Amino acid sequence: NTVFGTRNTFLNPNYCPGAQSLCFGFGNTLTSLVANSAYHSGQVTVERRAGDVTFLAAYTLAKALDNSSGFNDLINFENAKVSRGLSSSDIHQNFVISYIWEMPFNRLFHGLPRLTKGWQLQGITRFSSGFPIQMGQSNPVSGPLCPSGLCVGDASLVGSPSTDMPNVVGPVHIQNPRATPGTWTNRRFFHGPGFNNTDLGITKIIPIREAMSFEIRGEFFNVFNHAQFMNPSGDISSSNFGQVTNARDPRIGQLSAKFIW
Repeated sequence: NTVFGTRNTFLNPNYCPGAQSLCFGFGNTLTSLVANSAYHSGQVTVERRAGDVTFLAAYTLAKALDNSSGFNDLINFENAKVSRGLSSSDIHQNFVISYIWEMPFNRLFHGLPRLTKGWQLQGITRFSSGFPIQMGQSNPVSGPLCPSGLCVGDASLVGSPSTDMPNVVGPVHIQNPRATPGTWTNRRFFHGPGFNNTDLGITKIIPIREAMSFEIRGEFFNVFNHAQFMNPSGDISSSNFGQVTNARDPRIGQLSAKFIW
């Protein structure tokens, strides 16, 4: 039977069936602010502000580690170091370039300056690795290594992710956290789909008179319509484990006009 506190009183065993510790009808979850993190990076920036072309390019090679990336993260409460792994915000490589091109139509076509002047192309392009995928399950596991009743073990690695399909993982590679000795994975040990996105805008400014003009603008997000997949599910107790079920927006275009004075 379950012992109630330090008093020599036994409760009805059905009050908390199968209890391995005092639970008083509550779940076996402990909340505490114990996380720590580390971030290391190398960053390079190149900038040009001259002539018809202006751009700013930045590349970052980084790694972010922690044992909890959010207040509701589950960690091994007996040894938080066991839960140390890639942060949910870790992006290993990230390249971003923004640019503006004053299109020189007026130098190619000398007539009709109202049509050939004032053209400009702007854009932002990004290539980066994806965010890490957290592997595990939300159901507690108990056993010889978890005498206190809650073993928030990371998933057990039983195979290698497919080499002919990079970043693909499925049930044949991962199994439930073990409550007995075995090979545990880190919370997050590989990344999901990366980013390959370009947003472009083209504008034409038509001067009317001093301090007054008319602007026509076209904007295109994900202009090359690249597939931008979200991370697959890392919950091994879910029927969607390892499956990509969401994606970011496809190409979107919009036109606008603006009177400036």
